[in-house]
Amino acid sequence: MGTKIRNIILVLILVEVTGYSQEANNFPKVDSLTYSYYLNGNWDSLISIGSDAIGENIDYKFLRQRIGFAFFSRSQYGEAQKQFTKALAFDSFDAFSLKYLYLSYLYDGNDDAASLIAGKMNKETREGLKATLFKPIESIEAEYNFKYAGTRLRSNPQYFNIGLTSRIGSRLSLFQMYANYSQTITVRYPRTQKHISDQQSEYYALVKFSFSPNLKLKTAYHFLNTSYSMTTSSAQLGYVGFSADYQVFKMGTEFSFMKIEDKHITQAGLIAGIKSTGHSGFYMTGGLSVLMNAESVRSVIYDQKAGISLSSKMWLEGNVTFGNLSDFSEFSAMYIYNTVDPTSFRCGSTLFLFPGRHLSLWINFSYERKDFYENLTYHYNQFSYLAGIKWKI
Repeated sequence: MGTKIRNIILVLILVEVTGYSQEANNFPKVDSLTYSYYLNGNWDSLISIGSDAIGENIDYKFLRQRIGFAFFSRSQYGEAQKQFTKALAFDSFDAFSLKYLYLSYLYDGNDDAASLIAGKMNKETREGLKATLFKPIESIEAEYNFKYAGTRLRSNPQYFNIGLTSRIGSRLSLFQMYANYSQTITVRYPRTQKHISDQQSEYYALVKFSFSPNLKLKTAYHFLNTSYSMTTSSAQLGYVGFSADYQVFKMGTEFSFMKIEDKHITQAGLIAGIKSTGHSGFYMTGGLSVLMNAESVRSVIYDQKAGISLSSKMWLEGNVTFGNLSDFSEFSAMYIYNTVDPTSFRCGSTLFLFPGRHLSLWINFSYERKDFYENLTYHYNQFSYLAGIKWKI
C-alpha cells in the first residue's frame, strides 16, 4: 500500500513539474512573438497567439495591452475595452492602458464611460488627450419629426427638439432639451365641424451618474405645457432608472411618476438585451412596461429592438411596439406619448450614420396605428419621418 502511494505522489510531482516547465518555456516564446507582431502591426496573428496563451494560463499586463491595441487598431472597440480593463487589473495606474481604454470608449460613442476613465488619469495624460472633466457644452443635438396623418380630420403633426449635454465631472453629466409639438384636430358635429389647435412646449433635464463604465444611475424631470383649444394645462414627470451594460448583455429597470392636472400615472419597466462581440455587431433589446393609475393597470406595453452594423460608420435598427401608448414615456422619459389620439401599434427602422468623430446622424421611419379619441373603435394610419443630428464639441 505504501509503495502505491509513493508512486502516485511521484507521478503528480512529475506532472506538475512538466506543466511548469512547459509554461516556463512557452512564456518567452509568447512574449517574443506577440511583441514582434505588435511592432509590425500583425494584428490577426497577435490576437490568435495571445488568446491561445491566455487559454493556457499565460496572462500578464503587456500581453493584454498588445491584444487590446490589436483590437483597437481593427476598430473593435468593445473587445479592446475588455483587454485594457484586464491589463488595468495588473496595474491600475498604467498610463498606456488608461489612455487606450479611454479612447476605446470615446470612439465607441460611450462618452460617460470615457469621462470616468479620464478621471483616473494623471493631469499630464488628460492634457495630452485634451480630455476635460468639466465642459459647459459637451455636445449639441437636434431632431425634426414630420408625421403624415392618413385622415382629413387631422393635420400632419410636427415636432422638433434641441438639446445640449454638459459635463460636470468625471462621473456626472447633464442633458437639457426644449421641444415643441403642434397639430390641428377636426371634430365633426351633426351640423358643423370644429378645428382645434393642439400645441405643446416641453422642457426636459436628465442627470446621469456613472458608478463604473458599466453601471449607471439616471434621473430626469420632464415638464409639458399643453394648449388645447381655449384651455391650457401642464404636466410634470419624474423619472429614475438604473442600467447595467456589459460586453454581451444589458439590463435595466426604470420608474416614473407623471401628474397631469388631477390625474396621476405611474410607469414601471424592465429592459434586457444581448449583444454580439463579432464583426456583425448584432444586438437585440426588449422592454416591458406597465402603466398604472390610482385605480388599476391601464396598459402593458412591449417594445422590441434589433440592430446590426452595416459598416464601421453605419448601423441599422428595427423596432416594434405593442400596446396602448397613451401617456407612455420612453428613452429615459425623453419622449412622452400624450397626444389626443392614442397610438395602439408602432413599428419602424432607424439608420445611424457616423461620418466623423464629432458628428452623428440618424434617420427614422415609422408606421403608427392611431385611434380616434372620439371613438376608439375607429383608427387611421400615420407615417412618421424623423431626422436627427448630434455634434460633439
